[in-house]
Amino acid sequence: MVDIKCENKTISDIIFQLRKEKNLTYANLEEFTGVSLPTIHKIESGVTKRPEFKTVKAIATAFPDFYKEIMECYITIENRIDTLYEVLQDVVSYEEHISLVPKVALRLLENPNCETEESLKRLYDFTERVDDPSLRLEIYKLIVRYSRQHGTTTFVAKGLLQKYLIERSDLKRLEQTFQSGLEIIHYTDFLSDEEKVTYFF
Repeated sequence: MVDIKCENKTISDIIFQLRKEKNLTYANLEEFTGVSLPTIHKIESGVTKRPEFKTVKAIATAFPDFYKEIMECYITIENRIDTLYEVLQDVVSYEEHISLVPKVALRLLENPNCETEESLKRLYDFTERVDDPSLRLEIYKLIVRYSRQHGTTTFVAKGLLQKYLIERSDLKRLEQTFQSGLEIIHYTDFLSDEEKVTYFF
């Protein structure tokens, strides 16, 4: 089996290894993934160092056992904010890929092309639209952690509130949730009026 680890490897290395492991020609891989032969060749030869997400997704989808490793490699070379949000939307949509969600979210927050507060706001707004409460919770925890590290108190407050609103539905954790709720008192000045009403209610 191919030993694919993202460390010191590129997308081209991965494609080469997978193709050799599966005994696929470029033509086979084109048929298998739907990605054109010239595109595959350019990526594998290193001519295209940062392929489009749709191309990487097609290859990763064709090799589901290696989807995670391929995406982990891809997000280390991708700096385009909108593209990283495409990746995040994709991994959020599939239960089998949810372990990638915090990694992609952190990559978005650390992106040098965006100011910290702007990155936090955009990720926070995105998280509000995530259907799965457990996934929302993981991203809010990340937002709180990152906001504390970067002194962005507004998003510490907002993240703590949203985290609390999700956790309070777990009746087995009432004591811990109560303590989490108390912590928000120190941050109420950073909440909007509507958020304050929600909290105090």
